[in-house]
Amino acid sequence: MNKLFYILMLTVLVLLGVGCNESAKSVSSPAATTQAPLDWEYQIAYQRGIEAVNWATPAVSMINFRDAYFTLGGGFNTIYYLSQ
Repeated sequence: MNKLFYILMLTVLVLLGVGCNESAKSVSSPAATTQAPLDWEYQIAYQRGIEAVNWATPAVSMINFRDAYFTLGGGFNTIYYLSQ
């Protein structure tokens, strides 16, 4: 496919890996379960991973639509419609 598509997908995967890389901390005593379940660094990394997916999904969809339209024989500034 397109080189830009692969670069974008690699970026999303890296950001997801960074966001979800931190493992959950083990609980040593039952009293520790009443405290905050996760620390702030984990939450920030997790939310950044989710935001990376949410922001990248429309861009990846547009690239896939553009590539599909080019395989139909169209080009830039071409209007496509679906009859059904």
